Amino acid sequence: MLSRPLILILIGTLTCSAALAQTPAADASSNHDATPMTLGFTTDLLPIVVSATEDEFGKSGQVWLGVESLRLRLVGADIFMPDGISANNGFTNRRITTYAFIVDKCFGEHYDGWWVGSGFELWMNEMEHEDAPGENVEWNNVAWTLGGGYTWRFWNDFFLAFLLLRQPAVQTIPLGLVAFFQQYDSLWNLYFAALMMTTLPVILIFVLMQRQFIAGITAGATKG
Repeated sequence: MLSRPLILILIGTLTCSAALAQTPAADASSNHDATPMTLGFTTDLLPIVVSATEDEFGKSGQVWLGVESLRLRLVGADIFMPDGISANNGFTNRRITTYAFIVDKCFGEHYDGWWVGSGFELWMNEMEHEDAPGENVEWNNVAWTLGGGYTWRFWNDFFLAFLLLRQPAVQTIPLGLVAFFQQYDSLWNLYFAALMMTTLPVILIFVLMQRQFIAGITAGATKG
């Protein structure tokens, strides 16, 4: 069933998205006529946080292609809505699965920072009613969206820490590892020793608590 085939949705959010990877697809440094392109993956924290309030595991992923200041996004998200927000009259357990194609205008230098965008979304909804447990009511919406937000790139963010953390006592591990590379010499033996020391605790914690990690990831995968 397709209800309200075209809905105008105005979204002005300050939700924080995290760009997990950026890989240059073309380098324009040697050719000024070439168009710089970037391929990336982004996750939005809002579906994860909202679903966690219902003890469910929400998901969100976006694959995007950047051309100069424009970003073309393919979006997928799975959200479990709180009953107090989206359900009444005996309805409960609303789940929204969304697919979208969005074109953004980015104002940051590396597709981070503030952005505005517009595109089309498919919303696949399902809910349960307390009088018919186990039976879902399903409906779909096609929507045109206009929105904006802020993208925070935290993976491989070296320069922000390099500019702000000037005292060695408060510097992060990547800044400490850079100290082994000097103007006239590179201390590779000390670098790999320090790299091993910083990596082993993470590996050890995962090995000792891998059952807890897996249990936490799969806790919201099934219901009942």
